Amino acid sequence: MPNTKAYTVANATGGMTLLSTTTLSGASTTVSINSTGYKQLSFMISGVTANTNGSFRMSLNGNTNLTDSVMSYWGTTGATVGDLNWYWSTYIAMSGSNADNAFQINVYDPAATTKYKALDYAAGFLDSASQRYAIQGGGVYKSNSAISSAVFTVYGGNLTAGTVLIYGVK
Repeated sequence: MPNTKAYTVANATGGMTLLSTTTLSGASTTVSINSTGYKQLSFMISGVTANTNGSFRMSLNGNTNLTDSVMSYWGTTGATVGDLNWYWSTYIAMSGSNADNAFQINVYDPAATTKYKALDYAAGFLDSASQRYAIQGGGVYKSNSAISSAVFTVYGGNLTAGTVLIYGVK
């Protein structure tokens, strides 16, 4: 007689839910986000172009308060670079005409209203001299407000293309 066993598989929990697909265009693109119930927001941004060479930026909740965000990253030379801004940025002017510019930014505990939010990121892009940059790092969004939106801009110009996928992770 064959050896047969019954297996019980638990229902899946967690996973990623696509919350938004947005096309970048104009002086700024704002995406509304409902972060309630998610442990992480993952922003996957690709094909970014602009009408100028400038740093690509993302501001959470449309924030313009200089003390609400701290970032640092490893540059192409291996040197640690740090900055204090109200937005996440490439800091280096990306080539506005190159559609190979891509970014991933993760924000942890985005619905928290009693603590700051950790974040990490990785990016690959060309600068205006066609030098390839790969940066990665992390920081803290210093706000006790739940994440409800993200605003995307390019310094000194307008976005002409690009797609933002926002996933919520349970």
